[in-house]
Amino acid sequence: MDLLVIILLVILLSNIKISTKGQFADYLDPKVTNQLKGIFTLVVIFHHLSQRTGEGILFNLFSYVGYLAVSVFFFISGYGLMIQYQRKREKYLESFVKLRIPSILLPYILTTIIYFFSFKLLGENVSLKTTFLSLINGNPLVSFSWYIIAILFFYCLFYIAGKISKRIYYKFIIVIFLGIFLYISLCKIAGYDSWWYNSCFSFFIGIIWANYNDLISIYFKKIYVLKIVFISFIFLLLFMIPLLLPKYELNQTILKNIIIFSQFLSSSLFSILVMLICKKIRLNNYILLFLGGISLEIYLFQGLLIKVLRNNLWEIENDIIFSLLVIILTILVAFFSNYIFRILIMTFQRVVSVK
Repeated sequence: MDLLVIILLVILLSNIKISTKGQFADYLDPKVTNQLKGIFTLVVIFHHLSQRTGEGILFNLFSYVGYLAVSVFFFISGYGLMIQYQRKREKYLESFVKLRIPSILLPYILTTIIYFFSFKLLGENVSLKTTFLSLINGNPLVSFSWYIIAILFFYCLFYIAGKISKRIYYKFIIVIFLGIFLYISLCKIAGYDSWWYNSCFSFFIGIIWANYNDLISIYFKKIYVLKIVFISFIFLLLFMIPLLLPKYELNQTILKNIIIFSQFLSSSLFSILVMLICKKIRLNNYILLFLGGISLEIYLFQGLLIKVLRNNLWEIENDIIFSLLVIILTILVAFFSNYIFRILIMTFQRVVSVK
């Protein structure tokens, strides 16, 4: 698997462009963010596979970086929503509930139905009751879909903030900040695992970044390399805390809180670092564009393919073959489901628009 990772890196990064004079002004246009989604979608798949295999030293490193990849998705979501809101204002909010939220919710509902019947065929003990309860007990039926539930929460939060603030920016930011604090509090009260919230602050950072993009660009034009090195150093220190602290004898509650706080900060810094790197280095790969276009479907179906290939009825024992099949089949299923979901969403949007 290490060889596969190296080959993929060579293919995906072979055509990058480096700005030798100044920085890219359009470093976060949709083409760039789609490619970022593409590459970090692969990181998420590798993360989940590395937790289920023992193949390769390099490949196993992905087991530690899942929350960092998700932080980039949160950032891109917050940034994208804010950019659209700045351009369209009230018109954007008017169609938000009818059009934007269903683009996530409808595929999620359909995927849940597919999981339900697939698990039934695999002999899993699932029922309508357990399926509904899974949406609130921290273990959704759709594997790894906690992020989808979280992003739906933040979409609703964004809409509420827009309605309450009425174009007054500081009110908008306060509502978003308090909403994220509420989300984290609810997750902790419900006893959800830390991955539900340890990277979500990047959503807030994305919104701030969209509003102050010009000022951020001006600030990072001077001593750019030194600032990148400094942020990278702080990030690495925070990233290493969860890996090193468990070796020491500390109170478990204190240890857990320190680790979560360090992940909270390191994930935020990581998303910032990725965006700053994009100011000088541009991805230029059609494979990443393709993967970014189906990133939602890949996220939704990766868990199902893992279950289909390893379950109580049969199991592909070879880790390399298992991992390759999961990656290939997930992309294929995501591609076809994306086509079906787009038809469904466009049909829904036409019906809603007519009404």
